[in-house]
Amino acid sequence: RFEFGVEGFKMTDSFTFNKNREIIERVVTRSEPDFSNKGEVIVEGVCVKYDAEKWECFLGGSEPSARDQLLCYYIDFKPVGELADFVLTVDKFN
Repeated sequence: RFEFGVEGFKMTDSFTFNKNREIIERVVTRSEPDFSNKGEVIVEGVCVKYDAEKWECFLGGSEPSARDQLLCYYIDFKPVGELADFVLTVDKFN
């Protein structure tokens, strides 16, 4: 589910299956992400926030796009403990 505001948005992914199942949420970007701050990932100056108490965030890899061969980066999120709703928030974007 997406909720759009004046300057940003919130994305929520809820799960109805067995919560013991292993899952990874993935966001793909063409720009190299910055993982310097826990609970945030910076992509081209845009701050993407997530709940670091519930989700671990890491670079899942990178490879050329099948469409145009430009490099893509995988921002992966894996649950910490019991599976909870996955929420990403972007407060401001251009």
